[in-house]
Amino acid sequence: MLVTDRTLCPLERLAEVVADSVAAGVDAVQLREPGLPATEWLPVARDLRRVTAGRALLFINGDVALAHAVGADGLHFGERAAGEACPPGLLVSRAIHSATAAQAAERAGADLLVLGTLYPSRSHPGGQTGGVALVRAVTRVSTLPVLGIGGVTADNAGKVVAAGACGVAVISAILAPENPAAAARRLRAAVDTARTQQEQQSMITVTVNGQTCTLAAPLPLPALIAQLAISHPRIAVALNGTVLRQDEHAGTLVRDGDTLEIVRMVGGG
Repeated sequence: MLVTDRTLCPLERLAEVVADSVAAGVDAVQLREPGLPATEWLPVARDLRRVTAGRALLFINGDVALAHAVGADGLHFGERAAGEACPPGLLVSRAIHSATAAQAAERAGADLLVLGTLYPSRSHPGGQTGGVALVRAVTRVSTLPVLGIGGVTADNAGKVVAAGACGVAVISAILAPENPAAAARRLRAAVDTARTQQEQQSMITVTVNGQTCTLAAPLPLPALIAQLAISHPRIAVALNGTVLRQDEHAGTLVRDGDTLEIVRMVGGG
């Protein structure tokens, strides 16, 4: 995802740069221009819809009416934004900064999570960063697609994807270089290479009740329980030594190297 920033790319060049970036492999664009006068939003959004239509998803930051007016594909909201009711058919992207926020966003009906800040960036040069550990923490508890943002470049995008993200969201990595299209191609190549490596290494090994199991890919805990034909109305699960609450089962992904104890609970008070 390419997030716009008129301080790096003037609005008069934005549609051209976005079009070139989409042609180079960008598959989603978020229009985000804090402080832009209301009278300028609509023509900019229309231009971006024109160059992305049929080629890349267009998200509008926080403005339901504008998204509807230009036929955008989705809306993006900040982590603490309440979020208005979206017209039917619009995707909802949500900024998050923690595993807890990811779970809350998923319960609220988000379709996509934009997770940051991963690395020091132009907008957060000295702020707290989570790196790939944050990606792993979030993708462990959420089944939604996750894009990593914050200081992401072609050099580290592969690590973000390898940690569990489905892709990345960037501003400076594409808009700051002299040749944005070339930068977009490098970023696309890094993400695609990491995805290919993930597919080739999709088999995982986990230990369940002391027995080694080989699975086709990371999968939700309920799917593993069903695959192992463990049927019982009350099941207790410990993942890597931590007992999970019942309401955590559905959102937990089992990954390579995990150790699980699954127990059928019997009896009662």
